[in-house]
Amino acid sequence: MRILKDETYFEYRFNKADYKIPINNISYFESSGRLINIIHKDGAGKFYGKLNNIEKQLGDSKIPFLRIHQSYLVNYRFICKISFSHVTYLQKLSLWSLFV
Repeated sequence: MRILKDETYFEYRFNKADYKIPINNISYFESSGRLINIIHKDGAGKFYGKLNNIEKQLGDSKIPFLRIHQSYLVNYRFICKISFSHVTYLQKLSLWSLFV
């Protein structure tokens, strides 16, 4: 997986196929064990990796991503509201509840 800085794409590989998605179309990444689910404007995909590595790579992009939970890395531009226990995301869809 890598980020193409000039074109702001996120590239990943799964089952011997290569994928390239514009970073601004990515809604969020969800970690489930070693598998990373990537949810974007045109659908979803998955690949093997670590959310920490993706977070570090996205730190170089112009699109801000926020780690709201150990398993979620979300595109800040899609967040509508942040409170103590919830992040409201994408037109009132509650993506994750954080309990401290």
